[in-house]
Amino acid sequence: MEWEKAQVLRSIAKELMKNNVTHLVDELAKYDHKVAQVLHAEIRDAELRDKGL
Repeated sequence: MEWEKAQVLRSIAKELMKNNVTHLVDELAKYDHKVAQVLHAEIRDAELRDKGL
């Protein structure tokens, strides 16, 4: 169950990165802080991967 949730969150984060709409993550934080934290972490990881770090 947790793994499936993580996969969904990664997928959402990838879409957010593609569309450069990270402000949506901030909006999510108003409703679900934990989900927003995970999405921010996924976006940060994706940015680091893109930079080759």
